[in-house]
Amino acid sequence: MRCWLVVAAALLQRAAPLSVSEINVPKFCAECGGRTMAARTPPGDERPRAVCGACGYVAYENPKVVVAVVARAPDGRVLLAKRAIEPRLGTWGVPQGFMELGETTREAAAREAFEETGAVLNPSEMALLALYNLPGQVQVVYEAPLPANAKLETSTTESSEIKLFEESAALKADLCFPTVTWALERCFSSLDRCRGVQERTKAFQGGEWRVLIDDDGGGYLAS
Repeated sequence: MRCWLVVAAALLQRAAPLSVSEINVPKFCAECGGRTMAARTPPGDERPRAVCGACGYVAYENPKVVVAVVARAPDGRVLLAKRAIEPRLGTWGVPQGFMELGETTREAAAREAFEETGAVLNPSEMALLALYNLPGQVQVVYEAPLPANAKLETSTTESSEIKLFEESAALKADLCFPTVTWALERCFSSLDRCRGVQERTKAFQGGEWRVLIDDDGGGYLAS
């Protein structure tokens, strides 16, 4: 019971609506073209939005969906790519990117792997590894087998170098984002397949960034 009280308190604090000054207000209304967009709370809503004063159109801003995949070779090595683009140019990461319209999360993960490394992954063979809730986005991370005969590119538009890493080398690499570190650690710790999906939430609380973790599907713990 105490664990879920911690969860409820954390969720309520994290769900506090943005202030009017934090709302992203476009210059023009997408519906009528007017220049009367302003941040205010629409009737029946509980938080401020960008609202057109002329026609009442509400420009909702919602989190983006990011997909990632940890691809593992038959010998246990993982596929990493050195970023050739910002942000975090020159650092290493797993294939990842924004989900596109018309595709499933697994299809999106397979597409990102192919675009960034040339690896052809089977979406049906992917297993859900982790869910990360971050400001402005939700990351869905899969684990997938990399075929033994996979043909990898030496570089792509988004990746300057593509390599297979042993566990120790992967965790010591200059990784691009904390989420990549979390996903790799989770992948290497889940070999026995006895643990649930990892869930972590990064939120701004009490004037500082905090990470709420639920590594084993058993409830949130404040880090």
